Amino acid sequence: MPSSAAPPPIPGHKPPSSSLPTVLSQTTDEPPRLPSRSRASTLTLTDEARAALPPRLPARTNTLQHGGTLPLPPTHTANLSSPQRSREGSISSDLPQRHRSILHREHSHSVDESAAHSWLHRHLDHSSTSLSDYQPPPPPQRNTSAAPSTPPRREYSKDKEAEEDSEGEDDDEAGQTTIISGAVKRAMEDYPDSTHANRRPPSFVPEVKIVGAQHVNAFAVHGRYVCTGSHMVRVYDTLMSDRPIFTVDLRDTGLESRIKDPKITAMCFKPAHDSANDGRYLWCGTKDGHLWELDIKTGQVTETRPYAHASSVAYIFRHQHYLLTLEEAGKLHVFDSTDKSSMSEDRYIPNLLRTLRVSDRFTFAKMIRGQLWTSTGPAARSTTSTTSKGPTIRVYQPCVEGASPPPVTLFTSEWTGAVTSATVMPMNPDEVLLGHEGGFISIWNVVDMTCVQVLKISPSDILSLEGVGERLWAGNRRGQIHVYDMSEKPWVTTNVWLAHPDHPVSCLMVDPSSPEQSGRFCLWSCARDSLKAWDGLLSVDWIDKQMELRQEDYCSFRDINILVCSWNIDSAKPTDLSGSEANTTFLNRALTSVDSPDIIVFGFQEVIPLTNKTLTAKTLLFGGKNRDGATDDKVSIAYRQWLDKLTTAVRQAAGPDCPYVKIHSESLVGLFTSIFVKSSEKDWLRDMDICTVKRGIGGIYGNKGAIIARLVIDDTSFCFINVHLAAGQSQKAARNADLGGIMEDKAIFSAADNLPFVHGGDGTAILDHEMVILNGDLNYRIDQRRENVLSSIAANDLAFLLEHDQLRKEMRNNHHFRLRSFDEPPIEFAPTYKYDKGSDDYDNSEKRRIPAWCDRILHTKSPRIQCLNYQRYETTASDHKPISAGFKMTIKSVDNTKMAQVRKEVGAEWAKREAEVLDKMAVAFEKLL
Repeated sequence: MPSSAAPPPIPGHKPPSSSLPTVLSQTTDEPPRLPSRSRASTLTLTDEARAALPPRLPARTNTLQHGGTLPLPPTHTANLSSPQRSREGSISSDLPQRHRSILHREHSHSVDESAAHSWLHRHLDHSSTSLSDYQPPPPPQRNTSAAPSTPPRREYSKDKEAEEDSEGEDDDEAGQTTIISGAVKRAMEDYPDSTHANRRPPSFVPEVKIVGAQHVNAFAVHGRYVCTGSHMVRVYDTLMSDRPIFTVDLRDTGLESRIKDPKITAMCFKPAHDSANDGRYLWCGTKDGHLWELDIKTGQVTETRPYAHASSVAYIFRHQHYLLTLEEAGKLHVFDSTDKSSMSEDRYIPNLLRTLRVSDRFTFAKMIRGQLWTSTGPAARSTTSTTSKGPTIRVYQPCVEGASPPPVTLFTSEWTGAVTSATVMPMNPDEVLLGHEGGFISIWNVVDMTCVQVLKISPSDILSLEGVGERLWAGNRRGQIHVYDMSEKPWVTTNVWLAHPDHPVSCLMVDPSSPEQSGRFCLWSCARDSLKAWDGLLSVDWIDKQMELRQEDYCSFRDINILVCSWNIDSAKPTDLSGSEANTTFLNRALTSVDSPDIIVFGFQEVIPLTNKTLTAKTLLFGGKNRDGATDDKVSIAYRQWLDKLTTAVRQAAGPDCPYVKIHSESLVGLFTSIFVKSSEKDWLRDMDICTVKRGIGGIYGNKGAIIARLVIDDTSFCFINVHLAAGQSQKAARNADLGGIMEDKAIFSAADNLPFVHGGDGTAILDHEMVILNGDLNYRIDQRRENVLSSIAANDLAFLLEHDQLRKEMRNNHHFRLRSFDEPPIEFAPTYKYDKGSDDYDNSEKRRIPAWCDRILHTKSPRIQCLNYQRYETTASDHKPISAGFKMTIKSVDNTKMAQVRKEVGAEWAKREAEVLDKMAVAFEKLL
């Protein structure tokens, strides 16, 4: 084609020249942009033009490795593609999209058609140039100055800052529902329900104690005897003393040590040929690989086997009449402890039956019903691969007659952490349960060796497992022990307590011989520096439930009325309650909504503007109250103004014949709680306390959090919680996390008399209290688009909106949700958020937020709580509407003499039940051996 020949015309629209960006006229080194074209359009060329086209370009690769790539023309926001030769003789108009261009504009601009012709003609004319000869232009120079220029300071006007209200983060798309993966949804559905878990430790009375068990590397129990191993062996008789009856140092064994720090690494009682000697001879393994035997009745070392293993002895197991010793390198010795040919005096000397090799990189091993379960791995979980495997599990048959078959290799059906523990349920011996890091449990059918199910039951690593009857005991890395009832679906957490503060529960061990020899069914837990015995039958749990059922036999009851008012006031002042009748009469209408309330609780949010950096910084630095508990005027006078306003309103509504006294007042960066009680009830109050929980900025800032107040009337405990949770349509998970942080099992109050508290608690935690009322700006939204919500409100179709209310859905479907044990009165009023301040219109600002029931009042489920009313008020002083709830609650007074008699009767009933349970347990454990 002659160089003067013009290229064929390019279809497209010709925009006016005024639409071109001015920066194009200043750019001379780059060709102009091509106009936007349809992908379906084609261009027919003459034979001469087709011959002049360059060859088809290869697939685009990294330009750092392939420097001969043809440069692309500058593009705009439209999707353009590089021209390619079509097989039908046409040219596709697709050019690769260029993102984040300097010339990017919010609206697409086209370039002059003649400029596009010029660029295409220039490249077609040079089509004979080899791609390898092309040199790309040098990259732009980067400024590496040691002192880069500082960007100009952003200036904020007071008007602009006022517009950025406390819900500024609430700018999500309208009603976008978060899609939950199937695995996550299934994990939420299968998570154990801990709503009514008993927090009282199941200790024996009198308590079984072990003193001096430090740096425990291994331990063994049989009946009344407990042995611990570290640098020496300590032997305890739990029926005689909490101190060792004797100790045996490793130097007394006569075994040579090849290492600097010799110690006991494994121990187990040897099977005996008769019941008289069962639990008498203790086998110990050392870090050197030695094996030796100790007679715990005489304290004598009866046998030694130097260097029986080439490396440290990791485990010693017993199964029927076999003893198995496993070293870290993977060598397994199987001994027969009842071979009559090896009898010496009154005992049998175990003979080595066989030696096997297991994986030398195992991280866990345990003998279960004649099978040796081992595990290795897993590798770190991949964040991209969906086929990443969990741990590799191998099951050996070391005690079979004849040659041992090869191991069976298994994998969990879903990814889990490393195996840490294993157990079998006595009442269901065909299933094996493995505990994993990450809080997982895998359930295996031992008949066909398949993984039946994988559950996540804990936020912490599961380090130890033990099955007792139909209950599964699990110890975690936080030092807690959880007990699960597996007969329910999902599982129910029946008990949870802190067994070993600040130390992981490394081992749980049940002792089936303890009822016969010690008269109690013991389950032992071991941490690094402590060993504790627990009532394996959980008698304290059963007795507590029976005492609760028989409260009418030793308690008297009376009713009281409680009024709770909640309002996000959006930094309104008391003087803003003026003008309209709805504003001026709001407090009086709320206070008179309940007939003569005995307790009045006000819970406000955003008393100070959270965008006011001065006030919030002062609150963060200096706190919110004086030493005497009064509000600190130096932080903000807003709290004092509202307290005075509320005090006056209560006095006017009650009249002179029914005075009230303020018992609590607390603030936390916008949160404000004030509690009034009738003067006639003050003498019946005790154990009053109040505290705050911060949830903002990782728990150090109180812009989100809670104020929690506690009091006891007669013998009934109350807890009032005022919360402000994370905002944002899509921040449901953050709100759930805030609730978890507020209500988690930690000591927020000092311990008190156990009598008025429930679930085995001592009043240190929120759910220890019998009556809990939670109010505040919970910020849970409606998962619908704004138009749908507004039309439903106009049609008064609140039932449809409540079906999509995030809080209601969490309470129905999320078994781990901390408010699952709570109830809410029926909602018969429109959503209380978000209004244009000073009007009754929903948000008409640029963000146009979706109306929602952000403001809520909930209470624990109890037949002794009756809701009198649940309503909202039409004041326009804030962007939220205030709400209130009235309750009639039945409180109790305990007659201690009658209670002691009832407890005695319940104890006698338990003694009969205990005998029946022990008989069933003995039969079940006999089948496992």
